[in-house]
Amino acid sequence: MPSNSHFANCLTADKTDKEQKSESSEVLINDILCSSTSRYLITEFNGEGRFGKVAKGMNINKLQDVALKILKAEKTARREIKMLEVVSILDPVKKNVVQFFEKFKHKEHTCLVFELLDKSLFQLFKERHWRPLSPSAIRPITHQLLTALDALKGIGVIHSDLKPDNIMLANHLTEPFRVKLIDFGLSFTTLNKKCGMRLQPLGYRAPEVTLGLPISEAIDMWGLGCVLGFLYLAIHPFAIHCEYQSMRGIVDTLGQPADHLLCAGNYTHKFFKDNLDQALSPDGKAEGSAVPRSNDGVKNMPHSSDGAEAAAEIDATGSAVEDSAVSQGAASPAEGTSANGGSPDEGPPGAR
Repeated sequence: MPSNSHFANCLTADKTDKEQKSESSEVLINDILCSSTSRYLITEFNGEGRFGKVAKGMNINKLQDVALKILKAEKTARREIKMLEVVSILDPVKKNVVQFFEKFKHKEHTCLVFELLDKSLFQLFKERHWRPLSPSAIRPITHQLLTALDALKGIGVIHSDLKPDNIMLANHLTEPFRVKLIDFGLSFTTLNKKCGMRLQPLGYRAPEVTLGLPISEAIDMWGLGCVLGFLYLAIHPFAIHCEYQSMRGIVDTLGQPADHLLCAGNYTHKFFKDNLDQALSPDGKAEGSAVPRSNDGVKNMPHSSDGAEAAAEIDATGSAVEDSAVSQGAASPAEGTSANGGSPDEGPPGAR
């Protein structure tokens, strides 16, 4: 009968083989990656997320600087490639979206090649030590992003991941505040939208997404509004660590959603409780307004026990933790150095 040490040695050997295989396929600086038409020299890495690495490289054939997104998971790669092929029908200059050049396989990785951009708006704020932008600077950014979102709506695409580190400056020295929208890894078409989909990064998540209501391109407009608030205030507009606190901030700022919306939401029960003074409608159904899950109400709930329990419940189901990891941890198409630029722990002082 084989000994325990024999099994341990086998497991160690298997692990070592797996690690060696992973290491042999790892892309390193000065590696040359070849597609069917071009060769790319990797010059530096700009960040790494859950789904892959972002690198700066040079197209040796054209002597052109490019950005490469090197993806680990095949499923993730297929989804992003599908969306990039849809978005590629847009004019990248006129519609302010990143230009996608090509895709190819390198060993076990799928590589996506983009135009090289400068830096994300999040990085810009880090360099500015979190000083807000002036309205005169925000205005052209707004116009360009509205153009991009209008173009996406025209082809039936919802970006669903608007945040400061997915908006890149093209070249801040030569074209101040010329921006482009990047990272379509979490995008989808309006034909594929489903009620209750968990989308958008916390702090930039539309209330209809949080409550589990039907969604549309309007969630991108909400995300844009939150981005513009960030540019003007230099803080995240709503909580980025807890979905309950984020919804509380929305109610505190804009008021409670209408009762018919709360009644229709799949996830309303995680944030609101029914009013105890309910009456029955003529058809026998309960009527009455929903109230926040707190004895004190949302506006006066700094540390309510009900609120803490609700927040814990949401985090336990993964709504706040897992979805935030997907949205914040995914490597951007790094048309610059923004792969980890939006980490909540790196946020501006006073971020909620």
